[in-house]
Amino acid sequence: MQNDETNDDLKEVKEKTSQDIFEALGATDLPEDEKGALLGKMIEAVETRVLTRIIELLPEEEAKALNKFAEDDDFESAQKLMTEKVPNLEQIYKDETEKLRNELIVDFSK
Repeated sequence: MQNDETNDDLKEVKEKTSQDIFEALGATDLPEDEKGALLGKMIEAVETRVLTRIIELLPEEEAKALNKFAEDDDFESAQKLMTEKVPNLEQIYKDETEKLRNELIVDFSK
């Protein structure tokens, strides 16, 4: 049950982020296809950052397993391992999302 709740929480974080980011960047008028492409790149960047952070936190064997899941595009197994082994997974997602958001706002305002 914990995994379902964590996955729902992570989905909520991603959805809220996607709404907020376009407002923060002043890009609410972008066409939907451009928003979708930009959002996809942002999600990929956050997931890469989260994965990197988690691999650094895990014991070597679990880190290797997680890395293998990522290399094999086995996202279900990767998500399961992360939700079981990383109690602060949601916070890591929030932190990395906020970091990227702030970086984008700085870049967009130049």
